[in-house]
Amino acid sequence: MTSSTMPSAPVENWEQIRDTWVADVESLAHDIEQWAAENDWDIKRESKEITEDEIGSYHIPVVRVHTLQGRVYFEPCARFVLGASGRIELSATPTFAQVVMLRANGSWRFLTEDLQDLNKSWSRDGFKDIVSLLLRQA
Repeated sequence: MTSSTMPSAPVENWEQIRDTWVADVESLAHDIEQWAAENDWDIKRESKEITEDEIGSYHIPVVRVHTLQGRVYFEPCARFVLGASGRIELSATPTFAQVVMLRANGSWRFLTEDLQDLNKSWSRDGFKDIVSLLLRQA
């Protein structure tokens, strides 16, 4: 993957960090597509451009999961965030519920908007539980 712009405040090995981040998110998107198919949920995959001072511009997948109860949006926000090495937001319609995924120490954690740990890991069951939680909240 190549960056469309250079970072304004590059970190050491910024290209490698950017490419690893994009590959990690691609892997998560692939998991979502596979797990959605197992549950007969439709998906739509798109791409968005993100620009971060530390690693420049890059394109990253955004995935929408369509279930009979509603939609869940998987939207990566940034690799560089305070206290973590990646942030992804999951939100749902029609409930407007939201969950944040933060990566720390090499693993992803699901947190509520007020950063309460939901004690779910990135796994088939964890993802299915989060989708169900997001779609049943009022």
